[in-house]
Amino acid sequence: MSDSAVLDKIRISQRNRFYFWVVNEYPIPHRDIETHSANMHLVPASESIASSIKEARRGQIINIDGYLVRIERSNGWNIQSSLTRDDTGEGACEVIWVKNFYIESAQ
Repeated sequence: MSDSAVLDKIRISQRNRFYFWVVNEYPIPHRDIETHSANMHLVPASESIASSIKEARRGQIINIDGYLVRIERSNGWNIQSSLTRDDTGEGACEVIWVKNFYIESAQ
């Protein structure tokens, strides 16, 4: 999925915390797109990590270290991380408490 030749053929968008993708023709199998891409909600563990996340740009390769989490508010609202890579649709996102965030390089 990080290959530019593949990404150039996939239109990706996000609305209301949901991730969408559309293709005219599949550059890789449909299921590979589903299992090798993800909608990730990042919760930075510190201000410096928050700054690093904000510096990330399209085309960069990044590494994230952290934990999959469930977040709950006192008003009953919650969001639960998916615990598998083969789910799709509502509830399939990863919610990550980010302990380390590294920008490796640009493609």
